[in-house]
This record gives sequence, C-alpha cells and structure tokens, in this order.
Amino acid sequence: MKEDLYPHIEMLATQQPALILVGLIACGMLCCFFGYRTTRFLIDLSGFICFGLIVMLLAGVATAGNLLFMGIGLIAGGLIGTLLTRWVYRLGIMALGGGACSLLLWHFSYLLPAENWILPSAIGAGILGGILALFLQHSIISLVTAALGGLFVVHSVFLLLLRFEIEASLPESLGAFSGAALFTLAWIAVASAGFIFQMFLDRGQKEEKKQ
Repeated sequence: MKEDLYPHIEMLATQQPALILVGLIACGMLCCFFGYRTTRFLIDLSGFICFGLIVMLLAGVATAGNLLFMGIGLIAGGLIGTLLTRWVYRLGIMALGGGACSLLLWHFSYLLPAENWILPSAIGAGILGGILALFLQHSIISLVTAALGGLFVVHSVFLLLLRFEIEASLPESLGAFSGAALFTLAWIAVASAGFIFQMFLDRGQKEEKKQ
C-alpha cells in the first residue's frame, strides 16, 4: 500500500462514527417520509433473501453442492418467503391495531360500569382494532414509520451535535416551552412532518391516477 494513502485512511477512520450517524440520518429520513412506499419492498426483499438462502443451503447439503439445484432452491425458497412475509405482515398489522386498542381500553377501564366488563371489552376492542387496522393499514404504517424514522433522525442528529461538542437547547424566549425536553419536541415535529408528507404524497398520486 502506498504511503500517501495512509493520511486518507486515518482521516476516514477518525470520521467513521460521524459518517455512520449521517447514514442513519439518511435512512431515518427515508423511513420517516417514504415509509409506506418502502415498507412492502423491504419486507418482501427480506423474506426472499432469508428463506431463499435457507432453502439454497438445504439444497446444497442434499445435493452435495449442485449449483443448479441450489439456484432453483434460492428462487423457490425466495418466492415462498415473500408470500409468507406478506401473510405475516398482514397479521402483524392486525396485531398492532388490536393490541393498541386493547391497551387503550385497559388504561381507561375505570370508566366501565363493572369490573367483569374489562376482559370481554378488551377482547372486543382488540378484535375491532385488528379489523380496522387491516383496512386502515396505510395510515397505521405511515404513522409507525414516521415515528420510527423521526426517532432515528433526531437521535442521530443529537449524537452528531454531541460529537462536535455542540449543546442543543431551546431559547428562553419560548417561555414555558424553554424548559421542555428538546429531544421530545424535535421528535414530535419530525414525525408529524413525515406523517403529513406521506398522507399528502399518497393523496397526490391517487389524484394523478384519476386524471
């Protein structure tokens, strides 16, 4: 290796944590603002890769490393994996909506007329929430991806500022809000912007299709 390459390598090694944080910010922005558009693709891709590799390895062991059968196993296993992940994906959406509704009802269970109403009401709310989530999966996925992406973005930005010894704080001119947690406010702002953007993006594409 040439000696003139060493300074560049040392500089890259020094900046590596910052580059990782920048990469996390980019991934968080993609998830936050385009979460619904990319979620299905990523789930399908992960299912194809995972199941395809498993079937390929099994085919390789069974056929003593025959490349043709391993290739067929990769494609067949990948297609099966894609179908399975889509099925699990729908179940996951139903579980998310049902669980959220059940927890919400459990939290406000003191409003029910009797204690023996809590369990059947929670089960009913879970079933209703699961069915609604299945039909409103776009809104739920957009909300979840906006929240997760926003968390990645804000957390990475704060770590990046900390690395450069920059302390982020709210100005005192905001009054009561100046003592609030800046991290939480930034997260809410980014996640809300991402969710609204995803909703408007989908609406705009629907109007273009109608025209």
